[in-house]
Amino acid sequence: MLKNYFKIALRSLLKNRLYSILNVAGLSVGFAAALIISFWVISELEFNTYNQNYDRLGLIQKNLIYNGSVNTTESNSILLGATLRNEYGQYFDEVVVSSFGGEQSLKYKEASAIKRGYFMEKGGHKILDLQIIKGSPTFPLDPTSILISEKTASALFGTENPVSKIINLSSKANLKVVGVYKNFPLNSTFRNVDFYADFEAFANMEEWVRNSKTRWEEQSFPIYIKLARNTDFDVVSKTIAKILLPHTDDKSQPEVFIHPMSKWRLYPAFENGKAVGSGLNNILIFAGIGILILLLAIINFVNLVTARASIKAKEIGVRKAIGSSRKGILQMIYAEVALLVFIAGIISLFLVQLFAGWFNTLTAIKIEFNLIDTTFILKFFSALAIITLLAGIYPALYLSSFNPIKILKGLRIGSGKEVLLRKTLVVFQFTISVMMLVSMLVISQQLKYGMNRPMGYDKNRLIQIQKNTPGLRGHFWAMREQLLASGAVKEMAEMNTPLAENWHNQSGISWRGKPENSSDSFGEVIVTPEFGKTVNWKISQGRDFDRKFKTDTASVILNKSAAELIGFKNPLNEYIEFSGNRYAIVGIAKDIIFDSPYDNAKPTIFFMRLANAPFITLKLTENLSVNEAVSRIEKIVKRFDPEATLNIKFADYELESKFWREKRSLEMISIFSFTAIFICCLGLFGLATFTAERRTKEIGIRKVLGASVIGITGLLSKDFLKLVLIGIVIAGPIAYYFMNQWLQGFVYRIDIEWWIFAAAGGLSILIAFITVGYQSIKAALMNPVKSLKTE
Repeated sequence: MLKNYFKIALRSLLKNRLYSILNVAGLSVGFAAALIISFWVISELEFNTYNQNYDRLGLIQKNLIYNGSVNTTESNSILLGATLRNEYGQYFDEVVVSSFGGEQSLKYKEASAIKRGYFMEKGGHKILDLQIIKGSPTFPLDPTSILISEKTASALFGTENPVSKIINLSSKANLKVVGVYKNFPLNSTFRNVDFYADFEAFANMEEWVRNSKTRWEEQSFPIYIKLARNTDFDVVSKTIAKILLPHTDDKSQPEVFIHPMSKWRLYPAFENGKAVGSGLNNILIFAGIGILILLLAIINFVNLVTARASIKAKEIGVRKAIGSSRKGILQMIYAEVALLVFIAGIISLFLVQLFAGWFNTLTAIKIEFNLIDTTFILKFFSALAIITLLAGIYPALYLSSFNPIKILKGLRIGSGKEVLLRKTLVVFQFTISVMMLVSMLVISQQLKYGMNRPMGYDKNRLIQIQKNTPGLRGHFWAMREQLLASGAVKEMAEMNTPLAENWHNQSGISWRGKPENSSDSFGEVIVTPEFGKTVNWKISQGRDFDRKFKTDTASVILNKSAAELIGFKNPLNEYIEFSGNRYAIVGIAKDIIFDSPYDNAKPTIFFMRLANAPFITLKLTENLSVNEAVSRIEKIVKRFDPEATLNIKFADYELESKFWREKRSLEMISIFSFTAIFICCLGLFGLATFTAERRTKEIGIRKVLGASVIGITGLLSKDFLKLVLIGIVIAGPIAYYFMNQWLQGFVYRIDIEWWIFAAAGGLSILIAFITVGYQSIKAALMNPVKSLKTE
């Protein structure tokens, strides 16, 4: 019997092609969108779970309180790691001080590559959970050894076995490869860690790291921990909270705590000292979008099936009249539903495969599904079965409940509660769609607002080169002279940190009249005197650094935020004290945004050094193309070190990369917003088509009586547009509430303006009118003679 029902269902679908196409299109697009989002959600929820120590790993953070606000940082002192091991060792299996994972130049013979990696103390391999696939390294590594990832091995050695080979690291050290480890999964915090070496190798390479071993003030290192068994993150955090107090004069009363690995992705940021779930919010938002898109597709299906009730009614009436039971009718209807869902499901797999590449690039994950994987097949078809049950339950119960006597007498059906339900569902569909459009516009405006924020410097034609070889160090004046003479460079300077991020923090800074509860933690940037002219910063008070003032090596420039924190009414000619030295304040600069463009500028102190900082910042001239200017720069730099591997960073690109999360969210929600609109319009088109078919005779009579095409089009369209308008009105306050909550995660944020709702509503009405209007105009243009012959 079931086989017969499926045959009947197939014939019905082939006979009613428009109905079938609309349903399959809506369901398949909805399935594909939900499936793609589910892959991403699962990947996010499983972030870092590859690590067998996932539930015991954490990162040491500290809260600093100043001016009534709490600043949270993961930058710590090397000495804090030693103190945790020595005084609280019973709580930890591992305490590992690490570098921040900066880029290094790796070279083997003629091959070279710029790679990120970690220098970590003993136990670092357990934090990363390295999976060794070549070699047999002994841990801890000695300072002359290095481990590399599969990617690095391929880049440097090709098919050659890298074990026991010597590679040069930034012309500062020659390290022996003792092993190759498996690439980290894409959903890992450490996915870009392409080499691993002992922390002592880092100290041997960098003098400032060696000096940091005895200085509590140098807070430039993350500290990872692995909890001992049968211990608790919260309990240990409370135990170590005051560990810094005996070792610092910081009036901000710093409190140390552990941020568990399980929260790194879901709760990546801190607000007033508390972890906030911006990552979790993104997951919930897009999981909700996936569910809603799937729901929109199901609603479409329900509306289209019930709208065709009058066409299906006679068949059901006849079947009941000749003895079919309600159970049989239910089975027949469910056979048609199951067939539609199955076809849509298969098409959705092809759609997922088609768009997987785009989504992988956008989200940096890898969507994979194996059609011969039993687990995937079971999950997929179980989901289709559940959707079949949900999508078919109302149409099946509704259609099977028809009274055969009323049907065969020709009484009209579908004019009561069923019509109200259909209208309600259409309103719901457009409420969701408009909410998504509003979200898209708000995210777009917030992104634009952040990108247009004054950064405190001119990023155009500004580049930076890391001096990663000895040949590039100690030749500032000679290199500057040649670069300026080349016509490629307008000005150049050196600094100790990348422009797009501040690597260094200092505490222990004091000044006259410093309040008891004031923080003494500041960002530290060391620059040569040409820095201001190179980046075109703005000095609001005082003057810039100048080589002609020999005392400027004992002078500082504060950014606006630092000046406000220190609180001098007239900061010029005042002093700050640091590490036993006194520095005169000679200028106040407008804030340079080193970190997130959406956060407040960090209080930062600029110190002057005459030369030999690790980064060269260059302003290109405007009379050469960027490519030509860079080519000339490379030739000149190579004169000082032919072996140097240049990794040129463009300031505008580095700044733009800070917006990748918002760009990703915008692109995702844009695609899924228009997916939702597309599904809604399929439903509207179907409903408009069936409405026009039911009113064919009425349209013919109206045309005979003189009705215009515009009048008939308006008559057929207005009821649908009313529903869209109601959806817009409902969506407005709901969208405002949720997007306002989302914006609270940004210090620097927009206000939601009225035009956003007008634009989202106007776009929805326009798309809906085009969809319904097309079918309405088509019906209005029909020859009334043909219309009146239909019955």
